Amino acid sequence: MIFFISDGRLGNQAFQYAFLNTKAKTNEKVICVNMSQIANYFDFKNQNFIFLSSSRLALFLYKNAVAKILTFLVRLKVIGCIEQLRVAGTPMPEVSKIKGIIPFTYVKTGFFQSEQLFVGEKIDFYLKEQYVNKAKNILQIQAKSEKVFVHVRRGDYISEVYQGERGIDLPKQYFLDAIKEIEKNVDNPFYIFLTDDPEFVRCCFDEIENKFISEEDLATDLAIMSLCRYGIVSNSSFSWWGAYLAVDKMMMIFPKYWYGWKKRIESHPGIQPSWSTVIEVVKNENKQNKL
Repeated sequence: MIFFISDGRLGNQAFQYAFLNTKAKTNEKVICVNMSQIANYFDFKNQNFIFLSSSRLALFLYKNAVAKILTFLVRLKVIGCIEQLRVAGTPMPEVSKIKGIIPFTYVKTGFFQSEQLFVGEKIDFYLKEQYVNKAKNILQIQAKSEKVFVHVRRGDYISEVYQGERGIDLPKQYFLDAIKEIEKNVDNPFYIFLTDDPEFVRCCFDEIENKFISEEDLATDLAIMSLCRYGIVSNSSFSWWGAYLAVDKMMMIFPKYWYGWKKRIESHPGIQPSWSTVIEVVKNENKQNKL
């Protein structure tokens, strides 16, 4: 049996599921706490996952009392443990393992944000049909154009601090540079903007006429991304999975350095997938940013 307490929203939960499903043995039960978004939005082939819903009080008890008890049992080597490795606080695409006496593994909370930490064949979760159908209807606009998703993540990213720098949200120039790369490869692109700040996108990207700004729920937005062959990804696990789930992907553009773009420090080594087109994030419009 595997036991895991999640921390994070839909994109992070997808990474966590992919990792857990890779580590689980055939028919091994996997108990997951606090993964309600992926449980609600997806269907799964693996029926051995048990998603426990939890109130705030229950989650507090899981994260504190239960986690402490399990950690104590790991120290005694009664149960096993898997933990994502960190170097100077930076999450690495590697894990450490401890074997226990009984067949119970406590996977310590981590995000496992790298394709190096899961096996592609273990991606056996699928967005529920209702969200895919809704996304298909939305994508009927501009039928003769090539749909390109653009994910603009703001929200808590505006105040997030990394390496002493406030704000990890990507600058407009990153998206403009990515659009230039897209237009080198696509004759008639139509941009589908997905964002947690539609008003900002309307104002900031008003010069882009051939666009649509989605204001749908998370699952529908994810389905829209998965139906596009081209995409511009933010430094967000949400659009990472939108690009990954795209069946017929042609070009998916990712930012270099992820959270650390201001200081050119890679915050999540291995997060850019092998099939991505990576460009550097710069503010100066006169600089070339293609790697």
